Amino acid sequence: MRFNPKLDRDPTLSPMDIKKLAQIALEQEWEKERLRKEAVERERRANYRPPPPKPIDIRTTIKLMGITAVPGSVTAIVAVGSDDGEIVRIGDKLRNGVQVIKMNPNVVWFKYKNIVWQRSVSKD
Repeated sequence: MRFNPKLDRDPTLSPMDIKKLAQIALEQEWEKERLRKEAVERERRANYRPPPPKPIDIRTTIKLMGITAVPGSVTAIVAVGSDDGEIVRIGDKLRNGVQVIKMNPNVVWFKYKNIVWQRSVSKD
């Protein structure tokens, strides 16, 4: 006669022991998964490179606040960014490298590198 048990469990372990071993195995799997996720996160952070800053359109930083024209002289009040403005003449360079290349009583032309644009006094 051959012994053929109905269950495949170890007869020296109680049902509570089996539950405890299953719980320990589950906790070990959770710990492995936690460590794996931490390693992935460390790798992601180590390889992270912030995106390059977006280039600022220099033309949007210039605000023409006013133009004064008297016979023989035209000057303009130009604000760069959030400053209060400065009085400029033809040929002057602003602090951001923009040059005033031409003026008339209504419009001022600016040049930065190879970009030329004009501004007129806003009515607001």
